[in-house]
Amino acid sequence: MEVRTLVTFRSGKFNITQTKPYYINPYSFGDDVAEWMVRRLKEDGIAVEEKLGQEDFGWYLGFRCGRYTYNFVLGFNADGYWLGWLERQRGLLPSLFGARRRGIQPVAVRVIHSILSSSEDISDVRWHFQKDFDALREDLGASTPLG
Repeated sequence: MEVRTLVTFRSGKFNITQTKPYYINPYSFGDDVAEWMVRRLKEDGIAVEEKLGQEDFGWYLGFRCGRYTYNFVLGFNADGYWLGWLERQRGLLPSLFGARRRGIQPVAVRVIHSILSSSEDISDVRWHFQKDFDALREDLGASTPLG
């Protein structure tokens, strides 16, 4: 079964206007979303890495689900939605060969989907295959990551 690993969603709950001094780039929003996700994962009994990571486009958090550890990477898109995707945590060499995008288990996307879809502050949750999203085929997104 092929798993959609990229998600878009909308929310008015999180900061998209105030640049913080610790941002790598002025519009690297998402620290509050990542912190909220960490709290929700912990509430669901999921092991979470305490430290958030920052990239030039946004943030990521690490969590363990089943036998594997994942990163959920997220940032705000100028078109008005949040964009996130799952990656497997891998070493440097496997990462260079695309291993982070392979082997993502359905249980990991279900965990993220459950958190997003159960929140009253989140709307328009759409799951995408990376190849479709990259080809600007957002219309092929689905309301669930599986199927």
